[in-house]
Amino acid sequence: MIIDKLMDRIIELKNPLCVELNTTLDDIPPEMMITGIQERWKTPSAAKYLLSKYNAEVIDVIKDLVSIVSVPIAPYIQYGSMGLDAFRYTISTAKINDLMIIADVRVGDRQEFSRLYVESYLDELTIDDIVHPGHDVDFLTVNPYCGMDSIGGFMDACKKFDKGLFVIAKTFNELGFNLQEMRVITPEQPTAGTPIYQEVLKYIQSSSEHLSAGKYNIRPIGAIVEVDHPHQLGLLRKWFRSMLFLTSFQRRVEDTIAAFRDEDKLGGLVRHPFIVKAHKDSTYQGMDWKSSIRQAVLDAQKTLRLCLSL
Repeated sequence: MIIDKLMDRIIELKNPLCVELNTTLDDIPPEMMITGIQERWKTPSAAKYLLSKYNAEVIDVIKDLVSIVSVPIAPYIQYGSMGLDAFRYTISTAKINDLMIIADVRVGDRQEFSRLYVESYLDELTIDDIVHPGHDVDFLTVNPYCGMDSIGGFMDACKKFDKGLFVIAKTFNELGFNLQEMRVITPEQPTAGTPIYQEVLKYIQSSSEHLSAGKYNIRPIGAIVEVDHPHQLGLLRKWFRSMLFLTSFQRRVEDTIAAFRDEDKLGGLVRHPFIVKAHKDSTYQGMDWKSSIRQAVLDAQKTLRLCLSL
């Protein structure tokens, strides 16, 4: 099972860190940037080359430290078709290096379109009886705020192809609370109401009950949950123990991770969005860029191990 495979790797490495490969040209080290621009001038082709090369070298530096990477599509799509080529290359490079992959594309659409996303990211493409490889990632991020029926097809695909999802519930977006924390009247809360993001979590839990929870009692349908107060996260973990939370390495991370202690140590996967930018951080001044990236992962790993007593 895909979820057991991820949990086994996290336990083996004692590291629930997910490195986000959210690379833009601003993140490319100057020495690599100069070479790429000289060879290809200031073109989308140079962007493809630089993003692909940098990500491949980052993957080589971190592949023995983490079990999974997240590849968000937004930083790549800004460079057009060449950027998307770099997105695909990054995914294939991570697979070759035996890393698990989250394609962070945050899709959500009508049910009939869900099948098309499934074919692209979780399955193979079939054109007139000819089968072509898709992205074939391990996990996909999806957006339920177009309606809960928009993610049903993805859940069916997870069972069929042994894949996983992370469904957006609550994020750190500055104005995300306008929608995500809007209260709706429910039978359980007929007066005060329940935040919409909690209703999303309830739907994920009830809709994924037909999927096996595996040997760690965690199902392959998880949720993106980023909260400001650790007590808030602690309550959510009590209510949704069989759900893997993808949270973020920022905003008092030590307090946040405390919600996953003791018997719930495997309940959180912690995405780190700043690793590819570590060589620009004054903390690692004097290091070459590869050493700074590796040290940033080791520092994050140490923090998580201390917080979780791993």
